[in-house]
Amino acid sequence: MKRKLLIVLGLVVLIALVTQTVSDYIQNVNNEHRWYLSQLNFEFSGEIDTVKNRHIAFHVTHGPLNPEREALVNTWLTYNGFAYLFAYRDNNRIELMIDSAFRYQRGDSVYLNTTINQIRIYRNHKILAERSLLKSIRAKPFKDIF
Repeated sequence: MKRKLLIVLGLVVLIALVTQTVSDYIQNVNNEHRWYLSQLNFEFSGEIDTVKNRHIAFHVTHGPLNPEREALVNTWLTYNGFAYLFAYRDNNRIELMIDSAFRYQRGDSVYLNTTINQIRIYRNHKILAERSLLKSIRAKPFKDIF
């Protein structure tokens, strides 16, 4: 009887430790995503060129955008193998994954500020959406596997 009780207690402790470890790791990954955005220091405006599935493709119309900045910030990551906000395409087009992309159309304006974790989309100078950029990050969760 005592042996069974010790085994059950050991399993409970083990499950609790594993649960806490996984929970801490997920929290650290999420915190690192917020930190990643703040380190990019992107603030610019653009115009949407195309919309497909969950992606918008746009070009920058005002403000600086340094594509090498994402690669540099990636070297500082601890909990993520890599993280990328944009996919850089030919002709200075940039793709961003975003929820409800189907609501937007060619010619809509985009304002993006990573320091405050925000994207705003406008049509005819009226705001259509204001969203967090956290869901737009594409990341590999482990640094040294594979």
